[in-house]
Amino acid sequence: MAPPPSAAVTDDDTTVTTFPSLFPPRPPVCSLVATTMHPLVAVAKAVLSLGAEVLLFWEAQRLVLSFITPSPREQVRRSEERLLSSSVTSPFDHAFVPTCIGDLHAVIIGDRSNPPLLVLHGHSMSAAFFHLNFDDLVAQGWCVYALDLPGWGRSARPVFRGRTPEDSLDFFLTPTLQALAGLGITGGFGLMAHSLGAYLALELAFSLPPGRVTQMVLVSPAAITSRLALGRAIYFSLPPSIVARRGGLLGLSFYRWKYPPLATYEPTRDLTWQLAMQVPASGDAAVRPMVRIHRERRMVRESNGKERPAVRRVGVVTRPILGVLEERGPKGVLPIDIQLVCGETDSSMPVQDVHTLHAVMRRLGYSATLAVVEGADHCPFFEEPARFIAAIDGFRPKAELEAADSSSMGGTSSSSSESDAESGAFVGSGTLVDNRGGTTPKPVPVHVRSRSRSLSRLFNGDVET
Repeated sequence: MAPPPSAAVTDDDTTVTTFPSLFPPRPPVCSLVATTMHPLVAVAKAVLSLGAEVLLFWEAQRLVLSFITPSPREQVRRSEERLLSSSVTSPFDHAFVPTCIGDLHAVIIGDRSNPPLLVLHGHSMSAAFFHLNFDDLVAQGWCVYALDLPGWGRSARPVFRGRTPEDSLDFFLTPTLQALAGLGITGGFGLMAHSLGAYLALELAFSLPPGRVTQMVLVSPAAITSRLALGRAIYFSLPPSIVARRGGLLGLSFYRWKYPPLATYEPTRDLTWQLAMQVPASGDAAVRPMVRIHRERRMVRESNGKERPAVRRVGVVTRPILGVLEERGPKGVLPIDIQLVCGETDSSMPVQDVHTLHAVMRRLGYSATLAVVEGADHCPFFEEPARFIAAIDGFRPKAELEAADSSSMGGTSSSSSESDAESGAFVGSGTLVDNRGGTTPKPVPVHVRSRSRSLSRLFNGDVET
């Protein structure tokens, strides 16, 4: 039954009668939804507005940085030239060798009639980072060919599209082999490499016919075991150069805070920044398939004594050095002298892993020695150059080693270190660990004449691996 009508009197004494409907009016559905969703819409609008402002600020400060500190290839060349000119007294030249991916850059130091020594740098570095050692290596009788690996330094930077460790090795090694031929190194040569370069050097030596690599120095080799600290695995996946390259003024501020502007560091400091800004970062990309982050399941014991399953993330090297050596076995041993060198306080690659590599090499039949450089971190050739050269005093061309041996047998060089000290020359020292005659390493002091230089601790494992 319908409700009775209601009457109302207005201000002008007029009576208005209203007849209520059977169905009272309701607010529209759209207005109800709008009223209900209004707080969420406001939040979304605020988030989008803030994101747009942050993006605008980010791109603006990156644009400002591109005008303040442009980083084309020419800037890398200038920084490298300043670095080499200030620290290398031997004659040197540059070469760009055509390969399948483009031109690879090499710095050639010394007399080309001397035996060749190929030098390979580590992750995110370049050939110029060995600038404190070039004169000493030339004095030992080498002609040094310091090569920028593909994707780094002043070498070609093609986009890396591989997905497997084999693709990564092919990206690095195939152009390197072609560069050897382009540089005229068709016979035997010595090989010195650091960190990732040391890992690639072993693969390179295994891929060449016997006799091509005559002797080798591996400095702080990377990827020795299959296990890798999670922090290092993240470093290979997201290297600091990405932060510097994409951070604009903020990235530059972080970099200058991390590496203070000291006069001794300035040349290398500038080169490091210029290298980090180069694109595409194909060298960084080519390393990623070689390192994976896996989820590891294990049982953990709680305080009450009960065990429960737990999951943690760990870094895994897909093709570790120890695995390659064990796979080749005693029949695949390289018939050359191999010297392992590492820093006493290496914060990037555990020193114990280098000792393990040395022990495995000795067990398989390699002629391997191990030198630990006192006071050095991951880059002993840069942090303690005098002690580093002292540790590799025996790393000389074969002809010079034979002449030195015959000379020492004749008793003509018994007072070399004393004469160096009397002439005012700097005498460096290191620790040589060699267990050829047994299983317990014994430290042996070694000395070599070397030019006195400023020691640098700019790179404590933060840049290369």
